[in-house]
Amino acid sequence: MFSLQRRTAVAAAAVLLISGTGCVSSSAPAAAPSSEPLSAEAQLVRELGCTSCSPDVHTVSGLTYQDTPVRALIAAAELEPHPVTGATHTTRIFLLDEDDELVASNLNEPPTGFVPLPPADFDDSWTIAEDGTFLLLTKYRGVAGLQQISWMRPDLPESVTQFSLTGPLTAGQRDVETADLDGDGSVEIVGYLGDDNPDWAERYVKFFHRFDPDSGAYYPWRCAESTDGGVTYPEPVPMHEAPCYEFSSGELPWEAEG
Repeated sequence: MFSLQRRTAVAAAAVLLISGTGCVSSSAPAAAPSSEPLSAEAQLVRELGCTSCSPDVHTVSGLTYQDTPVRALIAAAELEPHPVTGATHTTRIFLLDEDDELVASNLNEPPTGFVPLPPADFDDSWTIAEDGTFLLLTKYRGVAGLQQISWMRPDLPESVTQFSLTGPLTAGQRDVETADLDGDGSVEIVGYLGDDNPDWAERYVKFFHRFDPDSGAYYPWRCAESTDGGVTYPEPVPMHEAPCYEFSSGELPWEAEG
């Protein structure tokens, strides 16, 4: 499990991906051959260009993208190592309209390291929030405990083309948690502190990440620390108040809020 400081480092590394290779190398490894026939969805994903995608392709229906009803095909993919981060795996997402025409995807995104949960856990790992945002719990391949909540907002094309590039980092979750603390109809994404830092190993802190429309990203907005081992949490407080400021790094869009 990982601390917010580590989260900041990982998020910064992820930002470097934007300036890295924008397209998948033609030498990316193809998916391992299987004796099992491919499903229609897995075959479609390959036809769309993801030859390195896993045959475990998940379908999520009921999404909206720029006022168009869509369904998502989601799969893990193995690629050549990223030159900066060394990541070799990522999550691919393809949005298809009612005629099965491709609307948008993140096929050209370099590997982020984050992949979907195993097939047995996938159904509990995603949700569609009340504001239409699609949230998917992913894990960093090769690093036990590190998770990210990847997201797609229906009105933000970049959230599709850069899906899994950034998102609130968390640890120890089996599903996605959301809240609407201020009742404005735009949900906050819940994340939890990890314990890789010995100073925080016995602390249980819950963070509420809020969307900032100016930057098009989620940032910590409020937090709450449990005193009973994570059984209950008090009312969340802003990030500039105790204990939240201990875990904050850098200026936040709502730093001056009370």
